[in-house]
Amino acid sequence: MYGAVTHKIHEHATILDRVNAACILQDELLALKKEHKQLETVPTTPIVLDGMDNLISKSFGALPERLAILVNGKLVFLGGKGPEEYSVLECRRALQDVVNTPQP
Repeated sequence: MYGAVTHKIHEHATILDRVNAACILQDELLALKKEHKQLETVPTTPIVLDGMDNLISKSFGALPERLAILVNGKLVFLGGKGPEEYSVLECRRALQDVVNTPQP
């Protein structure tokens, strides 16, 4: 999936570019859910976009990228600065903990 998406998405010059990239991501995620029965019960997660000023990315120290998990507006996981300092496995484990913990 990642390689296919990489070729579709270029550096964002406008907010519309970001919206289009988010739509591609959403389509890819929905296709994965249809393709893999075990993912049917995984809830759909909203996709949130940063503005062109990258204010949110700057707030999280996420330039060039950072993995974060928010639950009900609360930060529950913040990985290292990427791509060298973060671990997808660490993020996956944190996400599994979130999924397995009953939410109020």
